[in-house]
Amino acid sequence: MNKREHFVNSPHTGFHLNLQIIADDFAEKKEDVSVLCREDPLTLDGLRIYQAGALLKPCYLYLVFGNSLSESFLRYQNIAFVVVGSGDLSCFSESCRILHIKGTLSFSEVFNQIQQTFDRYSDWDSKLQLALGSIDPLNEMLEASLDIFHNPVFAHDTNFYILSSPRHVTGMSEWVHDQRTGRLIAPLSLIQDFKLDAEYQRTLITHGANIYSEELRGYRILYMNLWVSGNYQGRLCVDELQTEIQPGHFSALEYLAPLSSCASVGTICSKFQWEMTPGSFSRSIFPESS
Repeated sequence: MNKREHFVNSPHTGFHLNLQIIADDFAEKKEDVSVLCREDPLTLDGLRIYQAGALLKPCYLYLVFGNSLSESFLRYQNIAFVVVGSGDLSCFSESCRILHIKGTLSFSEVFNQIQQTFDRYSDWDSKLQLALGSIDPLNEMLEASLDIFHNPVFAHDTNFYILSSPRHVTGMSEWVHDQRTGRLIAPLSLIQDFKLDAEYQRTLITHGANIYSEELRGYRILYMNLWVSGNYQGRLCVDELQTEIQPGHFSALEYLAPLSSCASVGTICSKFQWEMTPGSFSRSIFPESS
């Protein structure tokens, strides 16, 4: 089995959801939702309807009516639940994660919406992994990501040459053709503005997904620097021009960025390490074969 097959087929790789990502989809529809947990790791692979007496697994999210809660739920540890409607949330142990939906949606509407969220991210992950073996991996990855961020996504290198920009919308910078190389590049005036901007200079050493404020551009940019073997190779950017950036988008960008780094240097890098913010983890994209 080659390294790419190992990556695609391994049950421990791929993008997993957390409650915040699911809550974001409800928030976009103005539903009344809240996330209650001490921590919210990316561990969820699917949705299940709660059945009393059944064995519950930490990798699933369990859907339950609020009026069916009782002290019997206290026995569950480290399980994620979606509670629909009013109920006594003190019935859960502190180790459980709760997504509380208090709006007017029916049980079936909540189930269908959450399932669609799992399906959308699963489809996205599959497209990213398949893109690794394509002729134009970076562009395919960013194009597949448009449906996740609902905003334009682009990548540039250390000299502001545009590596990929699959969608251009009103308000974005107009890329220009560099006469020397024939490649697309950010306008010289914008490059100069960035070089003189103290906030931008501070962003050049960050790891993990971060926000660049609207002070200079007039809109916020969710970004993550691309690091390969400890060297800055460019940046992945999401312009907040079409919809509001959601908290779960930070996790999605941190999953996309290391794959984009591999694609941007034109190779599948088995030894590429992705470096995250404090409190998260680092791992090789491709586990070493035995």
